Amino acid sequence: MSDERRCSECGAAAPTAARFCSQCGARLDQPGDASPIARPNLDAVFAHLRSGEQRPATILMTDVSGYGSLGEDADPEWLYHLINEVFAELVECLVAHGAHIDKYVGDEIVALFGVPVAQERSVERAVRAALALRERMAELNCEGHFGTLPLGLHTGINVGRVMVGPVGHRPHADYTVIGDAVNLTK
Repeated sequence: MSDERRCSECGAAAPTAARFCSQCGARLDQPGDASPIARPNLDAVFAHLRSGEQRPATILMTDVSGYGSLGEDADPEWLYHLINEVFAELVECLVAHGAHIDKYVGDEIVALFGVPVAQERSVERAVRAALALRERMAELNCEGHFGTLPLGLHTGINVGRVMVGPVGHRPHADYTVIGDAVNLTK
């Protein structure tokens, strides 16, 4: 007997004990469910988020060590391409562990676990993602991906209740999280 099953929404493999798909967040049918769960209208499901909602979240922030001094005398175009190369590599690690990329701020990536879609083991996912980020950066440095310039990372993780929803002027609002848990992450 297999200890995995497939999500009816996206087809991803899921452990038998999981209640939600780790890829798309859909509720998994539990053994013994009388009927499959109808796919909800996502606009209706997330309509309440337009006015915000308080939820638990795991927040991960990571940035390039020494970026400020690195950019002091650097050509902005060189710095632009460097940070995009770094982000391309790091975001792959984050997304592979189920992160929602909230935003990029300079050389920092803010990633969320457990929002906007609930996830099981969001803290474990964030820790594994942080370890994958560190490992990937070490590999890139060993490969000389950034020339002779070794780059490092600072990464912080925090868990707590946040307010989730659009922030800013309505036509230009960004979906994000706000709360002390975010402030304490870095």
